Amino acid sequence: MSGHCTVEAVLKATHTITGGAANGCDSIVTLNLTFKPIAHGADVRNICGTTFTWINGVTYTSNNSTATHTISGGAANGCDSIVTLNLTFRPMAYSTDVQSICGTSFTWINGATYTSNNSTATHTITGGAANGCDSIVTLNLTFRPMAHSTDVILLPCGQTSFQWIDGVIYTSNNNTATWTIPSGAANGCDSIVTLNLTFRPFAVETNINVSNISACYGQTATLTATSSIANPVFRWYTSQTATTALSAGATLVTGMLTTNTTYYVSVSGTNVCENEQGRRKAVTVTVEICETMNCSLLEDKTVDEDAPKAGFYTHSGSGWDAENASTITQPFDSVKYYINGTLSTTGATLDGAQFPVGLS
Repeated sequence: MSGHCTVEAVLKATHTITGGAANGCDSIVTLNLTFKPIAHGADVRNICGTTFTWINGVTYTSNNSTATHTISGGAANGCDSIVTLNLTFRPMAYSTDVQSICGTSFTWINGATYTSNNSTATHTITGGAANGCDSIVTLNLTFRPMAHSTDVILLPCGQTSFQWIDGVIYTSNNNTATWTIPSGAANGCDSIVTLNLTFRPFAVETNINVSNISACYGQTATLTATSSIANPVFRWYTSQTATTALSAGATLVTGMLTTNTTYYVSVSGTNVCENEQGRRKAVTVTVEICETMNCSLLEDKTVDEDAPKAGFYTHSGSGWDAENASTITQPFDSVKYYINGTLSTTGATLDGAQFPVGLS
């Protein structure tokens, strides 16, 4: 016997089969029929996402409460089990984390450090949505540069201290100090200012190297100065207080010298100002009588044979005397005498004056 299992019930009935027994008698059959119910169930699914594949192999993308699937003999009583799908999609939460950063690096919630703009990185917060689904966060990162600038300050000559915006008083050159102005940039970021401070001291005597020299009477002399100052510019003066320079340059060629003469040299250079008056370097040229005098001092390049050698002499009687000062009453013919650098008048009386005589 066979039938559908619907409602569990027990039915009893009899049926006589005439002559149905093996011995020819009738066979009386008693029916003992029991119905077993089919199992019905619902598969409730709350899905975080956009797709779901069920036990029937079908993939669903929207809510469904009508789909069924029969599991043959799947019920506990051996009957079929009919399952009805109750599918509900719960959306995951999506959000964007907008970050506008002043600086050069940023570490996000995913632990990664970024150094450039990024709008693709994501991070999943498990169960982070209000409905219990995951929360997926997308990064939208933009870097805004901080403003950098340099405050270049070239101080006046001789200033020895300077107070900057940071409140610090500086007494020497500085190109490393910085000061941050919060939100001082046009884009709202900080403005970082770097100090470039230069002091310009006055040069002093020790900044100049120049040596005293000697020169022959009536000749020129060449003075040369050097300095450790970068890009030095030299100026030569006749005194510590003179306001107009004789010459500019490392070398000075003097005029014709007849007396000891002192010159004063100053220097200026890169970030160093010229010596103040009174602080110039003095250098002296000592005038000497040389074995061969400058013959241009003598009209016909001759002197009286009584002059034994070049030197400073005075005239004594009829000859030259290096030790006795006397009176010259008649200079020798064809000689011009320069007395202490001044041309004498022929025939003049020069009491006790010394003057140079050169041999040629």
